Amino acid sequence: MIRSKILTRKEMKELKEEIQKLSEKYKIYGDIIIEKESDPYPGAVLRISIFLSVILSLISLYVFKFEYDFLVLLLPPIFILFTLPIVRTFNLKAFALSSGEMKREVSEKALETFYAHNIKHIDAKIYFLFYYSILEKRFELIFNDSEDLSIKDSQKERLVESFVKHFKRNEYQLSFMSALNLINEDFSPKQNEQQISESPQENAPNPLISQS
Repeated sequence: MIRSKILTRKEMKELKEEIQKLSEKYKIYGDIIIEKESDPYPGAVLRISIFLSVILSLISLYVFKFEYDFLVLLLPPIFILFTLPIVRTFNLKAFALSSGEMKREVSEKALETFYAHNIKHIDAKIYFLFYYSILEKRFELIFNDSEDLSIKDSQKERLVESFVKHFKRNEYQLSFMSALNLINEDFSPKQNEQQISESPQENAPNPLISQS
């Protein structure tokens, strides 16, 4: 079974407030999206179902005697239909997934989510998306920096290292909070802070903290 919630409502509220501070002060917007899985992986479900059906068919042939040969031929499709819902319910498809397949699907879903949410932040100095997929246990961090404020690779690496260090300890809120603190320290346009704070600010869109 997939654990669908890694943040409590209180933790989500605190993270939302932290992102709201960045958006109001520096025009740095961000969202946190946590998904159960990035894809239903029907191919993996079918692969593991076929594998289980073969095992069950062999066990059946060993335990039972079949008077008619056509009954033997019916065993694999019957067991496939029987195991399909079991594989989906107990998340057994994870055993049939390759690392390359998971990496591809998570990256594609993260980019799709990023572009869908980035549209509402066209005036942002920086827009960032934290995307985590629970089934694949993969994390994607995507930035859309503006021309007047770029982000160095070394800064991104430092941010990811801080996030991963806490996440491996199951300190989920702390992992996001530490990353947000680094964004505040490293990526805030401090040289333009006075100009930004003095210019009229429209109401910043509420950051999205989502768990499916």
